[in-house]
Amino acid sequence: MFNKAERDALAERVISFYCDSGAFDSNVTWQHFKPEGIPKTTFYRIIQRYNDEKKVKTNSPPGRPVKIMTPKVLSAVQNLYTDNPSITETEAAKKMKLTESTLGHIKRKKLKMKSRVKITKPKATQEQQNRSIKNSGKLYRKLYRKKGTVLIIDDETYVPADPSQVPGRHFFTCSDPENVPIEHKIKQKSKFPKRFLVWQAIDEFGNVSRPFITESTMKSDIYIKHCLKSILSKFIKKYHPNSPVLFWPDMATVHYAKPVMQWLAENDIDFVEKDENCPNLPQARPIEKFWALCKAEYAKEKNTASNLEEFKKTWTKISKKVARRSGLNLMKGVRSKLLKISQNGVFSVK
Repeated sequence: MFNKAERDALAERVISFYCDSGAFDSNVTWQHFKPEGIPKTTFYRIIQRYNDEKKVKTNSPPGRPVKIMTPKVLSAVQNLYTDNPSITETEAAKKMKLTESTLGHIKRKKLKMKSRVKITKPKATQEQQNRSIKNSGKLYRKLYRKKGTVLIIDDETYVPADPSQVPGRHFFTCSDPENVPIEHKIKQKSKFPKRFLVWQAIDEFGNVSRPFITESTMKSDIYIKHCLKSILSKFIKKYHPNSPVLFWPDMATVHYAKPVMQWLAENDIDFVEKDENCPNLPQARPIEKFWALCKAEYAKEKNTASNLEEFKKTWTKISKKVARRSGLNLMKGVRSKLLKISQNGVFSVK
């Protein structure tokens, strides 16, 4: 692609030859310049312009000359975002001595750049990251130590009794917000909403256990009696009666109380020891995403659960629905994530 100076220089050479050596014969002139690889349309446009208008040089492009969005400025903006992708548009405009609207136009229209949302990850110390990298590799290898081993993950979460109190973004649609009733423009939030503690387990095939739900906090005796004995052991017998399992609890203190570890050992349930566990690593534990999907479904409920049994019935229905729809997809990448983390670090997976 020629710029104006190059086009004008070419035109002067073509017309000079056309008038002097070419004897005003366009074909002779074309045969002379053809080896240079000049596009034929470009060549004949030069000849035609000279014959019709007696002009050699091209016209300047219409409009005002470019003073701000010059190639130099575009390159500087490109380099600025390459060096610091996290810089805000306000800071970048100030640094480049441009208006924010001009910088935004350069970003989006000229450079085809697009701002993207950062992925939220738990803040982990370097020591925790090193442990997770080391232990994710151990966990990955442990899953292949016994042929047919099935990974089972458990976790707890708190869920508000009132579906409208489930955290999340809410919207209203209108042409003029001044004409919208106030109840549609706000989301009321209770300071201390009533909530339930939910515990569940999920295996790597997406099967989910029935939930244990309580209004109190989790303690080791409750965890053993209501979660491990009443639910986990039956869950294993139902789905994996003849397969070895590896139980991966999170690092809550109650999960590693001495009575808990003793019960697991007595019942021949292989589990991830505390010193082998991965701190602050929800990206490798899809049950965290499972909770988010369940809560999103629960937020659609119209009525607040009036008691524990009513909430239990609703949550059981929702968790089964989410497990059927998304359980397998959530869990099928766990092993590859563990391997990738052990090789490339804790932020190498989403």
